[in-house]
Amino acid sequence: MINQALVTFVFNIINTPALEKNLIEAAEQTLLDVIEYHPKYLAKQNLVPPILTSLVHLIASSKTSAAGALYSFPTSLTSQKDDDDEEDDEDYNPESRQQELAQCCLDSMALNIPPKYFVEPALTICAQV
Repeated sequence: MINQALVTFVFNIINTPALEKNLIEAAEQTLLDVIEYHPKYLAKQNLVPPILTSLVHLIASSKTSAAGALYSFPTSLTSQKDDDDEEDDEDYNPESRQQELAQCCLDSMALNIPPKYFVEPALTICAQV
């Protein structure tokens, strides 16, 4: 069973840019799993607004383009393409990967969290921008 301490811990990791990018990626992947498997827990604990704010901030603060990240759900951190011709190790950009995971978390929240808990905080954040 999921508890608030785990979600808070993961949330704090995501909000600490001084940490290693791989650790933040792992926290985002954990958050993605929580969103996917326990969306009502996040809603009932009133964690949707701060998580939304954090994810939007991560996406907005990235120097890479968010284009093409919508609906690109990764299944895991290691779900990189197997074909070496398509993506080389030198082409891997951790900041781009972090932004992609943040976008996937946001998309997953929109799909999994009940609308009565998601729509109002999302619209509030959009109105602030």
